[in-house]
Amino acid sequence: MAVLTLPQLPTDVISEIAPYLVDDSAGTYCSNLYGLYGLRLTCRALYFKTLYNFTQAAFHTVFVDFSLESLDRFYAISQHEEFRKAVKRIYFSHDRLHPVSLGPVYNETVSLEENVEYIIKLGLNKILSRLPNLSGVVIITPFAAPFRSYYSIEEPSESPTPQTETKNEIRTPSSVIRVEMYTILANRLYQILLGAASSIRSRLESLELQAFPTHLHQESNLRGSFSVCVHLLKKQYKQLHHIRQLRLSLDVGEIPCGCSYLAQEIPEEVNSENALCRTLRNMPHLTLLRISFLSLAHPDLPRRTRIVGSLATLHFPHLRAFGLNNAPAEELHLIEILSRHKDQLRELLFCSVDLISGGNWRSIIEWMTNHKMHKLSELTIEYLKDEGGILRVPDGNSWSYCFLFQGPHITERLQQTLSVMRLGN
Repeated sequence: MAVLTLPQLPTDVISEIAPYLVDDSAGTYCSNLYGLYGLRLTCRALYFKTLYNFTQAAFHTVFVDFSLESLDRFYAISQHEEFRKAVKRIYFSHDRLHPVSLGPVYNETVSLEENVEYIIKLGLNKILSRLPNLSGVVIITPFAAPFRSYYSIEEPSESPTPQTETKNEIRTPSSVIRVEMYTILANRLYQILLGAASSIRSRLESLELQAFPTHLHQESNLRGSFSVCVHLLKKQYKQLHHIRQLRLSLDVGEIPCGCSYLAQEIPEEVNSENALCRTLRNMPHLTLLRISFLSLAHPDLPRRTRIVGSLATLHFPHLRAFGLNNAPAEELHLIEILSRHKDQLRELLFCSVDLISGGNWRSIIEWMTNHKMHKLSELTIEYLKDEGGILRVPDGNSWSYCFLFQGPHITERLQQTLSVMRLGN
């Protein structure tokens, strides 16, 4: 029986061998494909038989900056019939120290901002619509993509135009080069990506949105801190209907850098409980929901209290993990949230949650032990506060401000912990 050579092996056998030629010991950000390249260049048969393995290794995760070369490469990947099917995750990043030059401006009636955003929106719509298996988009922060263009302004000279003696050439009037700059930050890119989400054929299952504090970028303004979440709450995208994991960070607290809290800058219809309910009701398949507030410094926080209270009116039939971070809440609202999902929650996180209106964390934990949330496999409690003080749990010779339970029988362990808990100032 003749021994088959490597090119004669079936494609499925080659597919089992090819992954061993990819050195990903350095992690996702740097994969060595030289071994796979060498195999593909051996002969035509191996070139085609390793096409799937190559596309999965090379284009499963695509890293894109906003240089023209990188955007051209990204567009070329989206137009390739095989490469585009392998793209599942996109990482956007850009360093503010590397501006993107767009060359001279020929139409001064259109501002650089309009020109840049038109190009990016048009490009992302065309690219994302060609990626059928895309499941995640990440923006590496701090993100700042400065775009630069220039135009010349001719300044007429008062002296007569001189002529050279050698070539008899007429010198052109002197001109001044004016440079125009426009920087796209992470918040604005999030808006553009959400706008392009309707063109994505695949179902987005995970979404993480953050409204970054204003002090991260000097170019950002007051409204920039809320633009991402405002954009999400104002528009109901059909793609959000299939979201399974939602991590939402809202910055509705005190403005940093000594500025006073300007309530009028945050529209009532955006941050009210109705807006959040309207958004979450459009996500019936949620299995993970985590809501965080980036600031908790200002004492007047009625909107944040209403946002947490709105969660008590909702029920998600598939919810498995729930988390609340840096939020003021009422005891009854938290108990109602737990009551609606007590038979299905597996992970629970409370971090820096302040109970108001006379609430007490001991009562909430007693409710959890009495109602025996049997499916709960992980419970994290950190830095809880109420009007009676900080909840402390003994840890050796000191007092810890947090505890973590994992595994079965969490409610029984909670009962044991409750017996040694005490409130302290």
